[in-house]
Amino acid sequence: MRGQAVSLPFAATLAHVFNHGTHHRGQISAALTAMGWRSPELDLVYMLQQEQAR
Repeated sequence: MRGQAVSLPFAATLAHVFNHGTHHRGQISAALTAMGWRSPELDLVYMLQQEQAR
């Protein structure tokens, strides 16, 4: 953060990482839908289940 070290609570930082990823998955889904494309399944749980089934 502007070259300065910061210290943040672990739980809040971890929650932010997960929420940020969710935000970007939503952006991808919205962009594809707006272009007339079907969005692929972007849910991590679904993806892990598919991977395990292979």
